[in-house]
Formats: sequence, structure tokens, C-alpha cells
Amino acid sequence: MDDVKTLLADLMVNYSVEVRPVKDQSMPVYVDVRMGIVSINGYNEVTGVFSVAVVFFLSWIDESLVWDSSSYNNTTSLTFSHTKIWVPKMYLINQADDFKPISNDNFKSHSGIHWLCPVVPRWLTESDVYT
Repeated sequence: MDDVKTLLADLMVNYSVEVRPVKDQSMPVYVDVRMGIVSINGYNEVTGVFSVAVVFFLSWIDESLVWDSSSYNNTTSLTFSHTKIWVPKMYLINQADDFKPISNDNFKSHSGIHWLCPVVPRWLTESDVYT
């Protein structure tokens, strides 16, 4: 446990969530985004609000969060709060409420950051119902 605490402290020295996670700031950050629909929660024909439960799977490389696992008792992965590291900004167009993640965990491994982000967004849609 002390190795993990030391590793976390070492990684966070001079780390800023405001700085994109590439050493060369002229380079893009490639983010893989996938979405899975868990359930359709409802649709209100009068208000036009459509609600679904979805899970976003995001992954990217954070070049500042790299370490030699042999220096930290072979620790190969860590869990971070999404408020402590850089995360891509996501916005929902035509939203009925605020778009906030339910999960606060990011998972770091040697293959990059992996973020499982379940949300229940509500979209505003136009009803096109005829009687």
C-alpha cells in the first residue's frame, strides 16, 4: 500500500488537469469513445423528453502518467478520481438536464487510461405523433 501511495504522489508532482496529456502540446490527444445502451427509460410525448441509460467507454494515453512498475513493487495499474486527472470534455446536444457522470473512477494501466462512465442523459426531442 505504501508503494501505491508513493506512486500516486510521484505521478501528481507537477501534474495539471488543465494541461492536455501529451508532451508535445501541438499534437492531438486521440480518445477512443464507445457507447453502449443499457436501457430505454422512457419517453414523454408531451414534453419531448427521451431518457436512456448508457455507458460510455473512453480510453486515451496520458503521457504524464507513466512509471516503471519495478520501482513501485510491480504496481501496474491505479485507480484515479476523474477530478484528479485530465479527462476529455463531453457535451450532450439538446439535453434536458445537466450531463454528469455517475462514476468517478478512471483506471490506469500500461495501455492507457480507461474510463467507464455510466450516465442517464435526457434528450429533448420533437414529437411527431398524429392521431
